[in-house]
Amino acid sequence: MKDSYSGGCFLPGVENKRKIGKLRLEKTKIRMITKDDSYDLNSFKVDIKVGGASDRIVFFSEKDNGLILYSNDLDILKDSYWEKFEGAKNQIEFWLKKRKREKIALIGGFIAFCLLILIIFSSLGGVKTFI
Repeated sequence: MKDSYSGGCFLPGVENKRKIGKLRLEKTKIRMITKDDSYDLNSFKVDIKVGGASDRIVFFSEKDNGLILYSNDLDILKDSYWEKFEGAKNQIEFWLKKRKREKIALIGGFIAFCLLILIIFSSLGGVKTFI
């Protein structure tokens, strides 16, 4: 469990207003601490989404709160902090399973592509044909 994670926040109601700071996982809050302020989300009500370029950013939000906190440190999802929040824990497990399925599909696609190339190459008579 780290003391804090790098991140930022998008403020509600303000067009493109973003602040950078550190995310801290405290008792029942996810707290963003910036140079000037701090912003909190309730860990019992948090929605967790992973996105951004190549799924490298974790977004935290609440349904009725326009505040969005985020971190580019995916280790935040591995923190033992989430064990006491069933909803958040389920969301994280769902994402981890989805990520694993995507990796398996990618590896399977690569293997199928290699086999297809091998079959085509074999049907053309192999290397001797091209020499």
